[in-house]
Amino acid sequence: MERVQFQQEQMLDELKDLVEKKVFTVAETKQIMKQRSTFEATLVRRIAKKSDFLRYASYEMGLEHLRRKRVERLTTISDFALVRRQFHIFERALKRFKSDVGLWIEYIQVAKNEGARSLVGRITARALQLHPNVPALYILAASHELAHLSPSTARTLLQRGIRLNADNVEMWTEYVKMELGFIESLRRRWDLLGISKVETESDMDPEIVKLDQEEAARTHVLDGIIVKAVLDSAVKALPQIELFESLNQLLTTYPSPPFLRQSLVIHLDLLLRSTLPRHPRAIKILYTRLLTSTCDTVSPAPSSNAVPQGQALIQGIQRANEFLISILSESQEEPLCQVYAQFVLDWCLPGTLTPAQVELAIFVVCSHQADDRGSAQRSCSTCQSLDTARRYTSRAKDCAAVWLARLDALDALGETVEMEKVWHEARQSVFPNDVKVWMWGLSKPFNQDKRLNVYENLLNESIGDPALYEELLLGYVTTFGSKPEALRRFLCTGKVWQKTFQMQVETGGKEQVLREIYESWRKQDMIEATITWAEWLLNNGKGKEASELIVRSKGSVGEKEMEARWVRVLGLDNGSN
Repeated sequence: MERVQFQQEQMLDELKDLVEKKVFTVAETKQIMKQRSTFEATLVRRIAKKSDFLRYASYEMGLEHLRRKRVERLTTISDFALVRRQFHIFERALKRFKSDVGLWIEYIQVAKNEGARSLVGRITARALQLHPNVPALYILAASHELAHLSPSTARTLLQRGIRLNADNVEMWTEYVKMELGFIESLRRRWDLLGISKVETESDMDPEIVKLDQEEAARTHVLDGIIVKAVLDSAVKALPQIELFESLNQLLTTYPSPPFLRQSLVIHLDLLLRSTLPRHPRAIKILYTRLLTSTCDTVSPAPSSNAVPQGQALIQGIQRANEFLISILSESQEEPLCQVYAQFVLDWCLPGTLTPAQVELAIFVVCSHQADDRGSAQRSCSTCQSLDTARRYTSRAKDCAAVWLARLDALDALGETVEMEKVWHEARQSVFPNDVKVWMWGLSKPFNQDKRLNVYENLLNESIGDPALYEELLLGYVTTFGSKPEALRRFLCTGKVWQKTFQMQVETGGKEQVLREIYESWRKQDMIEATITWAEWLLNNGKGKEASELIVRSKGSVGEKEMEARWVRVLGLDNGSN
């Protein structure tokens, strides 16, 4: 309590000043002292919690907000005392929770809101020393430096963060964003000084031709040479599609001059083509660029993310279609075919375009229908799709999307007999790649006996694939109930027995049935089965039997894990009581 009393003594001057200036009344200061004493008592106990510090800091923030409401500007110690106390609470919290990154970030944000520039710098420096592998701290520190017109320091911080976190997409994206902002600041400064950037040599004034090396370097910077170098380094360090998607989003939305955006996007496209030439998501980025452009170049740069309208949109669809066809002519891998199929579904449906545009777009796409292996059957009538799908399933036997389209067409035509044959053929072709094909027929309106027969046939067919077998067995349990004697005919996993036990509990199953399920379940998952069964016994007034079960089971499995799980169950039970 001596520490609490010491903190109370530190408050006297500021509280006295607040009363003298009539910011707070005597009764209010007594309440403040009482509340602070309560908070201080929680902080000095042997095991303090981070939430105690945060509640205390939140209280002080609210108090400071109230003080500012009551007084405009008073040159008294109470002006800064409450803010200083907030910082003091955070410092005390960080002494105990140095490893908590969230606490560091919250402290930085509070200091920023209070305008403590130098303190923010010191906090971020300390945080980075303790957590050099947390990208968010570098980004916060760099944004703080940029906000105070120190781009060189921000660049140094981000470069240091990239050296330690070269595989982080957000770090590279923020670095590129910072360089784009630097270019924009230079451009505005030049505009303010009346220095115009000349883009063609034919228009160059003789005086501009004689620019010294420094001015020429600035011109190169405005052309994006630094950003292009950063893009090269980023792709070399992290050649992943996630990086390209993030950079593409940044470059196409950042408010840069059109000539700079075009130059940077074309450079990014060249890197994308050379690094991930056959990645489906890379192909999508490239064809989307063609859709949103208004020119016929291979890698046009959009002026915005807005989709063109009218004839420009139709021309964009045609360019994108020709680009995708050229890709498929070189490689007919299934992921690339799926990209083309998705392109047709996205841009050739009435929900996306007007009727006139749909007619033109489908004509453009269907002129290359022979090369489309994943979506042509969806753009024609059902009967035509059936013939097309039959040919395509023979060419792409392992493509689940084509099989599903063929099955949908058969279902629409009511071809029940052929549908069952095709479904069986599809299961054998995609096995065990796609669960959707296996589950397709289970949604049909069968009677109970027929559905039971279908489930049992599927279980017998899928016995060679444990994951698929378990998925089907879970569906079987959910559909037909959970009698233990029925399940013993199958190779049930622990997950299946767990689902069975839960269903019996929800329906008020008898103890004898639950015990039988437990005995079968414990052979697959000893710990989970024992804890669940013991918890049920405890909740049904058989705590002694539950405790004896836990004691007996400790010798068979990991004692520490069993003990920890059981303690949590008891804690939850006591908390609920």
